[in-house]
Amino acid sequence: PMAWNPLPFSSWHLVVLDSQQRGNTKDQVARIAESRPGSAPLLSAIGQLVSRVEEVLDQPDELGPLLSENHRLLQRLGVSTPRLDELVDFALQHDALGAKLSGAGGGGVVFALLETPAHVDRLCRAATQSGVVGWACQALEGPHA
Repeated sequence: PMAWNPLPFSSWHLVVLDSQQRGNTKDQVARIAESRPGSAPLLSAIGQLVSRVEEVLDQPDELGPLLSENHRLLQRLGVSTPRLDELVDFALQHDALGAKLSGAGGGGVVFALLETPAHVDRLCRAATQSGVVGWACQALEGPHA
């Protein structure tokens, strides 16, 4: 059995930006499956990146760029959309440490990691002023085993 460690939520400041586009997980998974073996190197690179992410979950300055690197790999895999890419760029232009699409892609949301609550407020204000739908996320700390 796998041991679960609590995630360091207290060091995470997140904003979710909504593309207002609906993705279809089934279609995305089928498309990636059809692209094999050509997609295998990208999937391998994503797997290696996940291992690096696991080592820096409590270090936002290290974690942020890895999130953005993951987004670039997902772009190359073909699961991003121009709107998701715009939202990642928007977050990075407004002081996010990193940002990436969430889920299977093809639509949905982007999440951005920010350094402080003040950075969260600035990104949320910029999103509102730009007509981007978004919200700040506050992690709820549960019991730790």
